[in-house]
Amino acid sequence: FFITLYANRSEVVPETSPEISNRIYTVENGVKGKVTLPDSTVVWLNCGTTLALSDDFNQQRWVTLSGEAYFDVKADKQNPFYINTGKGVTVKVTGTEFNLSCYNDQNDVKLCLLEGSVELLSGKKTIYKMTQHEEVSILNSNVAPTKAEAEFRTAWMQGRLLFDDTPMEEVVKKLEKWYGVRIDVQNSKIL
Repeated sequence: FFITLYANRSEVVPETSPEISNRIYTVENGVKGKVTLPDSTVVWLNCGTTLALSDDFNQQRWVTLSGEAYFDVKADKQNPFYINTGKGVTVKVTGTEFNLSCYNDQNDVKLCLLEGSVELLSGKKTIYKMTQHEEVSILNSNVAPTKAEAEFRTAWMQGRLLFDDTPMEEVVKKLEKWYGVRIDVQNSKIL
């Protein structure tokens, strides 16, 4: 079965002054946002997400993500865009569109590539090169590729949540983030 939920988006304002190159963008649970980075990369941030830019972002395009975001990375083959997930995986991009999920309360990293190609790194070593319309789940540097389910991975950007054969525990976590509430499941049989 499918569940569709709708919510509003809003713009995100950096926590530090625009004159300072080190910026942290945060959206709380129940909120979504959109950020345009100094290199013209556009990032949509899902509920409960933090995106931090490196001190020298204009020279080296490094960011750290905790949560979920959709990236439309400005192409620059001489200056790749790197995303540190904090889970032992770094995403290397030269210009492409993809959805990346790496919440602290999930064990794996999920990346759904819609356009272009990306490399997944562990340290400085490439562990996997993704191609267009591919999706991967990465756990402890083990990569499990599948065909991309872009509609399910990006529905949140249109204010919808889609579930299909999703474990109820995962559904509850997403609903808590989506609405900024705590859900207490009193009957464990539901899970």
